[in-house]
Amino acid sequence: MANFQMMPLFCSPIAVTEIDKDVCKQLKELSSKVTWFAKGEQRYLGSSISKNTNILNSNDDLHKYFQTFAQDYIKELSFNCDIQLTTSWFTRINPGGFSGHISNYNSWYTGVVYFDDEYDKNCGDTEFYRESHGPFPSSDPSKWNIYSADYFPVRPQHRAMILYPSSLKYRINVNNTNQHRRSFQFNIMPKGRIGNGEFIFDYK
Repeated sequence: MANFQMMPLFCSPIAVTEIDKDVCKQLKELSSKVTWFAKGEQRYLGSSISKNTNILNSNDDLHKYFQTFAQDYIKELSFNCDIQLTTSWFTRINPGGFSGHISNYNSWYTGVVYFDDEYDKNCGDTEFYRESHGPFPSSDPSKWNIYSADYFPVRPQHRAMILYPSSLKYRINVNNTNQHRRSFQFNIMPKGRIGNGEFIFDYK
């Protein structure tokens, strides 16, 4: 049998870390005060987001806290540019609700935080999807792994934060509980002068 050296090129860097309990408490309190889009006011069915999509703009301490995490993540990817947190909002999946395949537009990277005290195992995993294989033959492998899997599920857990490329498609499975599944999200963009030569751009 041949001896191959597998190279997972062009991977999607999904990072998982843990945030402070006090930060979870602050987010939980903020989420109880927001106004949510009602059914029919937005394009999502079975889920809703807060009408305020700039939550961190009026919370300096939380903004600095997540900015630090985001900057560390960017540096881990070997980018040395400054960054900025743009939009930030709460999301909730209603009992029986779900989300279809989506990605975050006008953003570079995205963070999602699970701040509630408990997440039932049936509240709906987040499934990240790989890019399409294109019009090529498809066959189920004898073993699913990072090379062969079409999607990867992540189960919500108290204090968990996930950082991932905003272009990466994902969906949230059906919330088979009688409680809302809540999370907090924020988008990350570069800040300042980025690029070289004819590709220079100033992100304000």
